[in-house]
Amino acid sequence: MFPVIAQVQSALATTESSAAATAFDAAVMYRYLTGARAGTRRDRPASWHDRAAGVVADFDSRVAAHRFGTALSAPGRQVNVVSVSGGIRHRHLVHRVTVDAAALQPVVDALTTLWRAGAGVLVDPTLLGPTDPRRRRRQEYAGSAWRGVLLAGRPVRTSGALLIRTLDLELAMVLVRSARLLGAHAVTARDRGGRFVRLEGGDTVARLLPAIVER
Repeated sequence: MFPVIAQVQSALATTESSAAATAFDAAVMYRYLTGARAGTRRDRPASWHDRAAGVVADFDSRVAAHRFGTALSAPGRQVNVVSVSGGIRHRHLVHRVTVDAAALQPVVDALTTLWRAGAGVLVDPTLLGPTDPRRRRRQEYAGSAWRGVLLAGRPVRTSGALLIRTLDLELAMVLVRSARLLGAHAVTARDRGGRFVRLEGGDTVARLLPAIVER
């Protein structure tokens, strides 16, 4: 049986994790939102957003937007989460995360740096022993990768599988690697207009979730 996606997102949004893992959560969410549907109005990179408004990212999920906003919080930085009506043909609520206009580029730069560092840890092929502290960090980041896309994305349930669609090959490969590190199996394949990462079977999803909810 597949879990209900909304319930999963609510659980993920309140998951306790280390400061490093929480920061990588945010980096993955930003990477997904700026690469998954690039070119659409709702999820353009921050450099295309209204810089004067300090818009960092838009979310479908309110709880995901608040977790992202919390991760961006820092002394002297004001982070706001506001709900606005979005869409042209189909109206819906968008949960927008903003910072002061002057802080936008430093925030984007920090998220990009965090993504590169975390992705590097995950794809590093070095075999690590069970007591190596780097192993624990890699497992934490693997959980963050899946937590981030499940919070920011729109997972698609099909017959016997869960799909994450993305145009970002690097993100797709990080998700496949992360699933393997967490004892689950994922594959990536091309689709019309992009690429998807596929988790096969409800039992695979069931094995993955405990590893990313309780970190």
